[in-house]
Amino acid sequence: VAGLALMYGSAITIGRKLRPLDRTQPRMGPSDWLFLGLLFLVGLTGFALEAMVYLPRGSALGYGIFLTHVVLAMELLVLFPFSKFGHALYRPLAYGIYRFRMASPAADVATDYVAE
Repeated sequence: VAGLALMYGSAITIGRKLRPLDRTQPRMGPSDWLFLGLLFLVGLTGFALEAMVYLPRGSALGYGIFLTHVVLAMELLVLFPFSKFGHALYRPLAYGIYRFRMASPAADVATDYVAE
């Protein structure tokens, strides 16, 4: 189900970016297209790999699909910090650190000193 959601979401996003309804949308750069394409291909190779598992005999094609799937998945992990998708991790983490520092007693002392 997660693989279907991954492929469906990336296909919908690719379709919307190919024909934007609103011309004020920011243009996508090559890194954005690479990220969306990799997401879709990881889902596609994952399904192909699953189909290879259920074949009566192990196919040599399955090894090639497995290698392709692993390479694409690792590329997604390596490129994650440099994509816009990295904000899904960075923003909540930065907000949590900010809230933690503001809740600590040392933050009250630091803000009292600045206010004086």
